[in-house]
Amino acid sequence: MTAAQTTVFAALLATAAAQLSGCEYSEGVQTYPDPTSCDQYYKCTNGTLTQERCENGLLYSGTGAVHEHCAYYWNVDCGDRPNELKASRDGGACPYSFGLFPSGEGCTDYFVKCAYGQPQPELCAEGLAYDERTHSCNWPDLLPECSVGDAEQLVGYSCPEKIPASSASLRFGQFPRFATGQCDRLVTCVNYYPRLTRCEEGTAVDENSLTCVDAALVPGCGYQ
Repeated sequence: MTAAQTTVFAALLATAAAQLSGCEYSEGVQTYPDPTSCDQYYKCTNGTLTQERCENGLLYSGTGAVHEHCAYYWNVDCGDRPNELKASRDGGACPYSFGLFPSGEGCTDYFVKCAYGQPQPELCAEGLAYDERTHSCNWPDLLPECSVGDAEQLVGYSCPEKIPASSASLRFGQFPRFATGQCDRLVTCVNYYPRLTRCEEGTAVDENSLTCVDAALVPGCGYQ
């Protein structure tokens, strides 16, 4: 916030404390952080000022919101503003009313998306596993809970222990690539962990170069 905005906001707070009325603008919606709480904020709607609270598991962000003007707590920098996040004690799938959480222990490509305390199972993109540290899906080789066997099961491919000297895979050094027999899929092996990558739309795997090229140049993969 600029110095001018800070001055206006201070005036708004004073007015809100007195009668919950008075906004900088008489039209539209504007929001401002509550300096005393990261999960609360002030909202002006067509000139009417109200104090709002984020749903449990969310904090005020102003932008990039998940619900209303609030975002997942791990994506919000509160600075010195405290928050009142309280995890549920019932041991259910949703520790908070809103959030992304693991569906269980170990390496899995499923996770739980919670909204209003209701869990909805979600599936990572093919070949990825849920990373609890980042609340997103990631390569299995980057997750300590994922073994080589887990990655092989997720990707559907096992990296060979030995590569023929004539193989184009060796051109990629310590991260050899392999064709999978499917037009749009390549596997890169990272310490024997397979990583699945997909070619962009309209391209396909050239088994000679192990790169994605115009699909029309790959027999059996071009558009008919």
